[in-house]
Amino acid sequence: MKAVLANLPDELSGTVTEALAQIGVEGVSAETAPAAPLWIFYAPDAETAKAELARIAPPPAAKVGQDLRAQVLAIWLMPAGSATTLAGVLQAEALAHAPDLRLNALHMGSRRPEPAPWQSAWEPSQPHPAQLERAESLAQALSFLSVATSVMGQILHLNSP
Repeated sequence: MKAVLANLPDELSGTVTEALAQIGVEGVSAETAPAAPLWIFYAPDAETAKAELARIAPPPAAKVGQDLRAQVLAIWLMPAGSATTLAGVLQAEALAHAPDLRLNALHMGSRRPEPAPWQSAWEPSQPHPAQLERAESLAQALSFLSVATSVMGQILHLNSP
């Protein structure tokens, strides 16, 4: 299977490529393969995400008379700390493009905000021993989203180092 990678920053491209290799998916650019069942794109704001989704989604005329099963899974990689502000945009776009496109997001940070300086003593001094590396947790999230066809408009938080 192939996955189209679009707008990935340099610090994420290696991790995403490694995660895709772990689940047996080949990452290609949008110029190489303009159509694929899996699209992974990075968007730091709502406008960039809407522009990318407009490029991915089928035109409205193509929706009439087709099967109601989503043909494409789009995964929006959100920067750390932006999940709360972009959640409404994600859900609105997921509803707007359903049923032809399943849209979900992976937030590249913890669900909780970073602790204030006076709270740093409450943080554990060592990471949890069961905490996965970023590429491995990303691979598990991608495999879950590709299998769970009923999941749409949801944010998965990756709080691995």
